[in-house]
Amino acid sequence: MFLHRCTLHLDLRGVRHRPDRQGYTVLLATTLVIAGGAFSIFLMEYTNPRTLGIMSLKEKILVSYFSSVTARTAGFTTVDYSLLETGTLFLTITLMFIGASPGGTGGGVKTSTVTIVITSLYSTIRGKTASVLFKRRVPSTTVAKAFLLMTLAVIFCTITVHLIITTQDTQYLHSAFEVTSTFGTVGLSTGDGGVRSLTAAFTPAGKIIIVLTMFVGRLGPLTLAVAMTRRVQERFRYPEGKVIIG
Repeated sequence: MFLHRCTLHLDLRGVRHRPDRQGYTVLLATTLVIAGGAFSIFLMEYTNPRTLGIMSLKEKILVSYFSSVTARTAGFTTVDYSLLETGTLFLTITLMFIGASPGGTGGGVKTSTVTIVITSLYSTIRGKTASVLFKRRVPSTTVAKAFLLMTLAVIFCTITVHLIITTQDTQYLHSAFEVTSTFGTVGLSTGDGGVRSLTAAFTPAGKIIIVLTMFVGRLGPLTLAVAMTRRVQERFRYPEGKVIIG
């Protein structure tokens, strides 16, 4: 009985002190994205007389923070996005592309995906063969999936923006904003100059493109790619061949 109690006590201590690397990663990435986005919006829009320039310091801080949070899939707005500076629009596009964290209903490629990609790039630059987060090695399969997801998302958004600017009479930055907002299921828009969103001014072809973009963004490009790809079991492996890059 004594030995059994000692063993049970050690097991409980091990479970209690087991670090949650997923939680650490998500919390750190979310904090950096929100804080960095809010600070950047505050600096770029501080003197803009059409947005934050006419507000008090407290209102500027609150609106900057709210704009950083809402760009990560909330979709609410307290300012007219058509009046924002070019740099702020591009920053918002980046925040919408990153999106929320995994496990929720938010869109985007997810904060954990971006964190793994950045960590892997940093490890590669330093000459390391493994990506490490909080003293834990990230599995190579997870790194490969993160890069695949990022690559597919960038390719899909680039092609969609090209289709929009080709078929619709819109500016490039506004088209990229609308596509990224749709892909991240955010709902923000620079507007059509009135009270409608930019998508409302599109032709039926443009609206169909936006609908398909929303569908892909909701399911995820990686999910669709896996669903449409037939898995083939490898029966043999080819010999390696060196290819010069860079």
